[in-house]
Amino acid sequence: MKRRWTEEEIWDWYREHEWITGFNFIPSNSMTGSVYYFQSYHHEEAFKDAAKELALAAFLKFNSIRVSLPFDVWRQEHDQFFASMDELLDLLEKYNMTLMPILFSDCCVPKEKYKPKQLGPQPEPVPGYFGGSPVTPFDDSTQSGKTVGYSITDDPAMEPEIRRYVEELAERYLIRFNEENHVIQAHNDDGDFEVWAGFPYPDLEYLE
Repeated sequence: MKRRWTEEEIWDWYREHEWITGFNFIPSNSMTGSVYYFQSYHHEEAFKDAAKELALAAFLKFNSIRVSLPFDVWRQEHDQFFASMDELLDLLEKYNMTLMPILFSDCCVPKEKYKPKQLGPQPEPVPGYFGGSPVTPFDDSTQSGKTVGYSITDDPAMEPEIRRYVEELAERYLIRFNEENHVIQAHNDDGDFEVWAGFPYPDLEYLE
């Protein structure tokens, strides 16, 4: 795409598509988010879980999912990260569902509690608890705003690697979705850096 869409073109595109009904997606056998699905360890089992649950979602008339992409898997298992991403997109295409990938989030713990994600066996969810765990890293000071959460995007030393991550995702999937007559939008609402598959996206100015 060589130019920005006009507001009229954006609305025309929007009116041609059905109302988006989606949810935050984490495979039910994981309490550590998408690391369980994207990493190589037990990937086939994780994929089966995801496929079964997305089939149920499609049956219930959901047509989109929101997934926090695991930056640590991209760093440690680069090729597996993209293989899993492609596999997920193929699965969603089967059910005519779209993906809202979250690259980074400002929902962060204090720096003293921050730990990079560990690959390999993941903790089993504990039934009956939100997020699958009776222990939460978010204390009262964080929830009240008295303590500022730590994000690697705030660390100047991480900027080159973060830029490579974002550029690689944008270049790889912008090409794919354009070829399939889909489009991508990048935006930053409430501190989250997000990319929507299936929404109008004019160019790569956010990378400049």
